[in-house]
Amino acid sequence: MGGVPAGVSIGGILFPPFLFMCFYGFLTALLITWVLSHYGLGRFIWYPPLFFLALTVLFSSIYALVL
Repeated sequence: MGGVPAGVSIGGILFPPFLFMCFYGFLTALLITWVLSHYGLGRFIWYPPLFFLALTVLFSSIYALVL
């Protein structure tokens, strides 16, 4: 039976797999916003914190669907 495991054990503590997907989504959104700011494209974003949250949710969902 394949699929997503019920949990990942690290040091005897059980973590849900979606926590890691959210973490990678956060890192990807952080990288995207840093690149946009570095090249000066961040000035076209209306409200950067909302944009960052939307990117985090988007990439976390993509990682959850792919994995």
